[in-house]
Amino acid sequence: MEMTEGWPMMSAEEVAALEGEMMPILPPIRGFTLAVPAIYQRILTDTLRAILKVVVDAGLVGKFQITRVAYQDVLSIRSQFIAPEKWPTEPRKEIERLIREAEARSDEAWRVATSSGGGKCISPSDISQDFDFMWTDDLLSMPAELIPAVETLFKVNDDITRHIAMDARRHWVEFHFHQDASGKWQATAMPLIEARKWIPGQALLLLQGLDVFNRTGSLV
Repeated sequence: MEMTEGWPMMSAEEVAALEGEMMPILPPIRGFTLAVPAIYQRILTDTLRAILKVVVDAGLVGKFQITRVAYQDVLSIRSQFIAPEKWPTEPRKEIERLIREAEARSDEAWRVATSSGGGKCISPSDISQDFDFMWTDDLLSMPAELIPAVETLFKVNDDITRHIAMDARRHWVEFHFHQDASGKWQATAMPLIEARKWIPGQALLLLQGLDVFNRTGSLV
């Protein structure tokens, strides 16, 4: 992982991949890069993907550009609507909302990271790519020493799949993390597959996984 001014940064490979994916909404000649600190990586990636979808769905590729991505405490995304008279109101409002939301999320991520007592917190690139789809911004303020416990909990999703001998990987459960009143890290789960498709053995695996993490989180 690259370092800039003490902050873990997106790697060159991650930046190149994102820039390639976002090419339809980037200027042909750019005076900026999409490289941002890792604590903003998921926020930026999710936002740009959502914006790209709005542009494509509206049939307005070539009529919108991201003109600047910067950060100083808060992520800043600047954009330009080309031939704005051709833009329907709703897609334009949705893009503006997505950018406002990204900046608000980055402000919270920065606040949490800088109030964590100086210890390293988890960033998206710290988690194995095997679990990329399970990332939640709840982890941005969690101490890095809990990474193994988080990944062990994420593996429960795959254990649930294997329990019924499924070959295809499925996203069975979404995990959320918080600190209780005493500062202990705790996890909760929200099933993403309807209840009637679960069997008792799967539910037991989930409860056991949560119990293990919550006992581990109390030791940090």
